[in-house]
Amino acid sequence: CLRTVKDPSGSKIRFCAVQPGGRLAAYANRNSEIVFVDTADWQVKSRFAAHSGSVSRILFTPDGRFIISAGDDRLVKVWKAD
Repeated sequence: CLRTVKDPSGSKIRFCAVQPGGRLAAYANRNSEIVFVDTADWQVKSRFAAHSGSVSRILFTPDGRFIISAGDDRLVKVWKAD
């Protein structure tokens, strides 16, 4: 293992994705949040409540500008990846 990232809230991590080009990583935790991590220093860059239920999947668009999330609230959302 080269690097370990732990969710600051202590929540379990459900899914993760890496932005094309590798500048950002994102993960969804059990608190229904999406968390962005800067891969230069592996620090949390931002976090936000994404869905009213659990996040079921996240992925970056091929150009890396957006992240798409799907949730147990039956919604698909598109977010800016910055």
